[in-house]
Amino acid sequence: MRYQFTVTGNRTEAQATVVRSPEPGEVVVAIAGSALGAQPGAEIAGTVLAAGDAATDWLGRQVVVPRLLPCGECPSCRRGRAVRCTACMARGLVATHETVPARYLLAVDPLPPAEPELWRWAALADAASAPYGGLVRAQVAPGDLLVILGLAPRGRFAIALGRALGAHVVALGPREGRELALAAGAHLFLDGEQFDAPDIYPILRAEAIALGIDPGSELKVLETTATSAGRRRAIDLVGQGGTVALLAGGTASHCEAALRRLAETESSLVGAGACHPDLFPELGALIARGDLAFEPELEALPFAALAEALADQRCGRRHRLPVLVP
Repeated sequence: MRYQFTVTGNRTEAQATVVRSPEPGEVVVAIAGSALGAQPGAEIAGTVLAAGDAATDWLGRQVVVPRLLPCGECPSCRRGRAVRCTACMARGLVATHETVPARYLLAVDPLPPAEPELWRWAALADAASAPYGGLVRAQVAPGDLLVILGLAPRGRFAIALGRALGAHVVALGPREGRELALAAGAHLFLDGEQFDAPDIYPILRAEAIALGIDPGSELKVLETTATSAGRRRAIDLVGQGGTVALLAGGTASHCEAALRRLAETESSLVGAGACHPDLFPELGALIARGDLAFEPELEALPFAALAEALADQRCGRRHRLPVLVP
């Protein structure tokens, strides 16, 4: 039996449904963790309970299901632009089971004692993978000076990932987030309320010189807040020939002056939506090497706490990413 959860008012309601039988290339995943990130219900890790005839090798395995499940066959998919896939699988509500294609599953078993518990791997489905996709799109490389805007779970994962990729990470956010940023691995924290973009340039130049980085080299910026103010500041930060990556989601904005400045400085602006499933093995390797940790970014809650967790997130009362568990 499958249970799906909805929110009515301030209450979580559970409804019993039948698990959809898998097609030949599909599997049924019993969910061990369902992260409440960008798309609740679509960020899961669990164990394969049933499989179609073409996917029986997955039976019993522990897996992460990427948030984005493209068809892999359309022209957009063949060009590597999976976010434009016209036949992406529609994801449902928060539930105890989900039937999904086996094509893009990431196996995380067997889990050694030192590895994270299975429910924690739900964070990989988006909270960690979306910023990783943004860093890849911005072509972050060892030795780069990288500025991360935002200190919610996505931002803190971005800090850890930037450091794992060999970049020198500067975190920009509210002053109360300083300890969170440094704990995530930031080399330098700047109070976003204290500095405007022009004030930050001398600090970044001095930091680059101290590190032996050419102060005129390309600056990389990853914006994770998905807010109008955050995006405007990210674009303002990019200097000559720099690159800014904006994570998808949140509110839209019209940054005409900032966009004109971006054009005048021949900088690059890239968008980053849900991470391409093909990048997930790289993320798994970072975890296996100990370069990316899930703690203390996650908080386990029962499925029945869905309404409370979503309300707390809207009010900014939770610093950790809620993951619903059975």
